[in-house]
Amino acid sequence: MKSVTVKSTLLLVLVLFMFGPAVKSQTVSELLDGYFSYNRFWGSVVLLQDDKVMFQKSYGYADKELKKSNDAQTLFDLGSVTKTMTAVAILKLHDEGKLSVYDRVDKYIPGFINDKTDSVTILNLLNHTSGMEANLGRKDERGIGIMPGNEPIGREQLIDKFRSSKLKSKPSTSYEYNNYGYTLLAYILEKVSGMDYATYLKQVIFDPLKMVNTRYKLDLVAQPAKGYMGVGTNDIKAVSDPFHPSWIVGAGYVYSSTNDLSRYVSAVFTHKLFSESTLRLMMDSCVNAGKQNKQWALGWERKKIDGLDWYSHGGGVFGFSTKVGYLPEKGITVIILSNLVKEMNFDEIYSAKFSFVDEITEKILMILNHKTVAYLPVPKGKASKKVTGTYQFDKAHHATVFLQNDSLFLTAEAKDNFTLFDYSLNRSQTDTTGNYSTCQLLVKSLMTANFEGFEKNCVAGMFNPKIAGQVSNVWKFYLSKGGPVSSYNIFSKSASNYTIAFHLEKAEIVMPVFFNDQHLIKGMFFQSVLPKCTVQTVHLVPAGKDEYVVDGYRNGGYSDFRVKYDSSAQQLSFVTDVDSFTASKVR
Repeated sequence: MKSVTVKSTLLLVLVLFMFGPAVKSQTVSELLDGYFSYNRFWGSVVLLQDDKVMFQKSYGYADKELKKSNDAQTLFDLGSVTKTMTAVAILKLHDEGKLSVYDRVDKYIPGFINDKTDSVTILNLLNHTSGMEANLGRKDERGIGIMPGNEPIGREQLIDKFRSSKLKSKPSTSYEYNNYGYTLLAYILEKVSGMDYATYLKQVIFDPLKMVNTRYKLDLVAQPAKGYMGVGTNDIKAVSDPFHPSWIVGAGYVYSSTNDLSRYVSAVFTHKLFSESTLRLMMDSCVNAGKQNKQWALGWERKKIDGLDWYSHGGGVFGFSTKVGYLPEKGITVIILSNLVKEMNFDEIYSAKFSFVDEITEKILMILNHKTVAYLPVPKGKASKKVTGTYQFDKAHHATVFLQNDSLFLTAEAKDNFTLFDYSLNRSQTDTTGNYSTCQLLVKSLMTANFEGFEKNCVAGMFNPKIAGQVSNVWKFYLSKGGPVSSYNIFSKSASNYTIAFHLEKAEIVMPVFFNDQHLIKGMFFQSVLPKCTVQTVHLVPAGKDEYVVDGYRNGGYSDFRVKYDSSAQQLSFVTDVDSFTASKVR
């Protein structure tokens, strides 16, 4: 019996309009019902178009012990979504002529770091291009940065902790996410407005927009949801935040609900809080922010979704995960607030998902654009004895399916400790092409930490000594956490894309390598780090007639399997989001 509840409300319409024909909102509901069924999501979701609620639904508990369900009024810790509010507040002051985003930071906070700061502007803080090594809650590759404490800290005390720090890069030249920059923005706001940060947000943003319960953590007037850890499991426990909010004022710790945020997002992007010109400044002052064509505007991340601009911000703190986004061309708002996450550990390889909020957001956007998405079905039906037997994947790998206490299980068997989750990673692909040989050279260079001469295998400028050093540093970090490499293989290939799997003592590392027509590497990256799987027996959860689900997340962060039994062919098919294979019954 599941120890969670669901409260849902479908409002106004049962169809969503976006790029073409109508999409049934029940499709979004089915998506979320699947995440909830496997304890991958608790929280509240709302979708709006031009201020009209198209879909709204809440899941799980705000307080598990008191059996209090989440709903549209439940308050969640927004985490870094707070930064959008800090940015909006600064832009409002800019719009009123009380400051300029082009002002130097040291005009308001002299000597905030011990370096040449005449080129560090408020705009640099807003779009994370300050170049400061000073940061809060994050440490860089050199270990520079401060973790917040659990005791209150004053403004001057906090600034004093960073006065001796310096610039690590020239301002405006590169993007690096920085929590401390937004704390500085809160201090500037206070100095210019004459109000403390929480009071300014309440009087200038929350009250005028009738965001009745939205508050900074220290000023809450309503009881918020508790944060929980144990996403994807049945072991869900309340978690407390060890940090005092004063450490990252401006960068986090505002609490809000889906109802209140619906008013906020609309007001921001329809220039109800400041002029059209300031809105354009917010939306268009972008810098490149890493891979996947992401950019960072003033307080928001910007990327293209099917040719349309998507502005969003996420947050992840102890017990909470959030996402707020807006598609200006369609007037569509997506708000997802969750109070169920993975235990936060700053010292381990980031393996299993912290939460599923980002994944849910992406799939909702796909559904809105009439694309097919994979989602977990709600468990139903019973296990069938006819599926039991021994199945062969290939000559070296087979598995046994058996029934135990009315539940169906699969045990993988092989000399090399084969598991269902790493079978694909261990299916070696070989050939005699130059691309294959270059991949082998790349592996050798990584393993020996010697990239001398390797640049000739890459497009011009793609793999200079600086990049080689960065790759080596990342690789060394993975080795320090994952242990030595036991083996590697190329498990996937096409004409221009080879994917290498490194099998470490404690982890699996997947690395795609991309080639151009001249057989030169044009791109590569460490795509994922997966925990080493030792789970050889998995539960086949019934999901319909002759259909089953294998919960990959619960078994260590791997992909889920949709499993179908073909009784005529005496065969099991296994399908994930990225792979598929079959196994035939041999007895």
